[in-house]
Amino acid sequence: MSRFRQTLEQAVAAGRDSLPLHSEWPRESVPEILRTMWQAYDRLDESTLRKVDISDADLQIERSVCALLCDEITLILIERGGFASYLVSLERWEMETLDREKSSRPSQYDICFVWTDQRELKWPCEAKVLKSANDSAAYVRDINDAFMTCDYGPFSSSGAMLGLLTNGSSEASLKAIEKRLGLPVKKHPDFPERPHAFTELNRISPEDKIYPLAFTLHHLILHLRPRIPRV
Repeated sequence: MSRFRQTLEQAVAAGRDSLPLHSEWPRESVPEILRTMWQAYDRLDESTLRKVDISDADLQIERSVCALLCDEITLILIERGGFASYLVSLERWEMETLDREKSSRPSQYDICFVWTDQRELKWPCEAKVLKSANDSAAYVRDINDAFMTCDYGPFSSSGAMLGLLTNGSSEASLKAIEKRLGLPVKKHPDFPERPHAFTELNRISPEDKIYPLAFTLHHLILHLRPRIPRV
């Protein structure tokens, strides 16, 4: 009989002496995470983005912006006292959905939040560069291939897509995403002045797993253009 294969993260979760604290990512923490994401973007915009023309820094935009956002989030959490019920992690692996038989490269989040006491619980953020308002194909492909299949955020009922827009209107970008996705993209009532919307997904879980299937996907359009055009 072959040995049951699992990752270190899974072994720790399975070997707890007591029942897990949570069966999925705690929903009450999500509003604070979203506010923190926008605060981090505002700080990055002030310190970096509005000082450059993004067309002069178009190499590895996605990785660069995600790393800088992660830095700002870390600093914000430190400024709040240095302790939170979650950590922020850059390019973190998702071990839960790893193919145990193939043991190939696991899925990797651009940014994710990790629950401090249960490291298998992750709140996912995936980023995609949008070169124009209509550039939505890769963005929507990630939704269909990763979020809809429970590959991303298996232990969460929500997550985020970060649209890194380099040219065009944020509102037009949300409309283009809605059209290609074929599902409603609704403005978020808690962020009326932000290009922040959400979509309710009905996910498909693997047959042998019980994951949250009702999933709220947040769309945050982060504009990278300089605020003052060159003359």
